[in-house]
Amino acid sequence: MAIAEIALENLNPKASAEVQRLLNCDNQPPYDDMLIAATWADDTRKQYNAAWHYINLHFRKDGRPTANRPAKENVVTAIAKYRAVLADRANSDPERAEALRYLLHFIGDIHQPLHCAALDTDERKTGDRGGNLFKIGDTTLPNGRRAPKNLHALWDSAVGLAFDTRKKDAHEGSRRAALLLAKYVEHNAARPSRNDLRVEDPSMWAQEGVNIARSTAYDLDEGQPLTADYVRKGQQAAMDRIELAGLRLARFLNGLLGR
Repeated sequence: MAIAEIALENLNPKASAEVQRLLNCDNQPPYDDMLIAATWADDTRKQYNAAWHYINLHFRKDGRPTANRPAKENVVTAIAKYRAVLADRANSDPERAEALRYLLHFIGDIHQPLHCAALDTDERKTGDRGGNLFKIGDTTLPNGRRAPKNLHALWDSAVGLAFDTRKKDAHEGSRRAALLLAKYVEHNAARPSRNDLRVEDPSMWAQEGVNIARSTAYDLDEGQPLTADYVRKGQQAAMDRIELAGLRLARFLNGLLGR
């Protein structure tokens, strides 16, 4: 949702109008709001292939090769599939609206490093499922909350930066939290270079993610508490990915809908 907010701020007028027109066309509130529409793929994930949220690019810390390969259907193939649906104006508006909602979410997911990587070890020969099996020792984060118990959940929370969303209305509470996070990111993330913004191939986005996973996300021993240095570096990396994802999403939608 924070990524969608950053993208929304950077849409050109024509793309912004077309996004809203498509989100309104099939009468599916609250998913006619671009930020809440970005959660639709999670809210409906039992209806389709959950593997579309990630791609497991396997690696080992010891540098030894691994024979494990990503599933044939993954977040890279899903983005390609729904980009084609959204781009084709011969498709019905409801079909294109569904594609748009998928893309709002999947382009966010692919910029989370643990949606791109899986660590293989002698003990876990088939990988740790994007850090879901990689346990973290009990840690209190700078905001006073306890860190999640596994590495994937930690990075889903932007290493603890995500704001509390416990409200009566889950969508509206999450929306307020996303606006706060987007504003915080915009003030603290590194501004992407023009070259980074011009990278349009989702497979390259995924490769960026596994590189960050190797250098930063997995730079700790399993079962140990997080160090202050790890949290600092992780939060910066998470913010940089959120900012880059939002600007790339805007560029993506401007290119398809804003001309």
